[in-house]
Amino acid sequence: MRKIHILAMALFAVFAFSSFAASSAFALAFELAEWLVSGAKVEAELVSEDNVEFLLEDTKFGAVVCDGILVGRINPNSQGSIRQVANLAAQEIAQLEGKALICTTEKTCETSTTDIEVFPMKLKWDTEVELDVETGVAYVLVLGAEFVVQCLLLGILGEDACEYPETSIEAVDVTGGVELKGLFEPLGSCTFGGPGSGVIEFITGKNLLTTSFGTVEINK
Repeated sequence: MRKIHILAMALFAVFAFSSFAASSAFALAFELAEWLVSGAKVEAELVSEDNVEFLLEDTKFGAVVCDGILVGRINPNSQGSIRQVANLAAQEIAQLEGKALICTTEKTCETSTTDIEVFPMKLKWDTEVELDVETGVAYVLVLGAEFVVQCLLLGILGEDACEYPETSIEAVDVTGGVELKGLFEPLGSCTFGGPGSGVIEFITGKNLLTTSFGTVEINK
């Protein structure tokens, strides 16, 4: 009986060590990258803009597609932030002032004379540019993002909030700046759908991170 107990403890120790090693290896696969502007390292805080078209979805509620401008900062040492979200007329979005992003329905939400409205919440959102050293792929990490979507469902106004405490998206150097591509992962948590139901997807070719101080790049 004692031999079986010792064998079980040994197997547990092996699995525990393997799990720790795997998680440590995963953590070590990422390191901080740096922002460049016109080939030079960023030495001071610079105002940035990202004109975006993106999908917002709660998989248990609905989905909308929005256009807007993410106004933020790129800072030295990989850091940055998103300070405000504006519409394409450069008007800042603010729920308390009744100013929303105007979006179109993609799923479930009704198209009506009442516009679908989307509000970003709890700005500013801190960001960080990172590099997967194994693949060479860069990512932008976003902390604390949150959106509220209001739309009609069967003639009744519904409201859904989705939170993204820590999520990231692939970032690629392209002509004129940096493009954010694909889904933010991990997915967020929404009022209706719960954990893992919140989707943000940037439409490929429909966003570009820029600054008036020169061309934005990622130092890999």
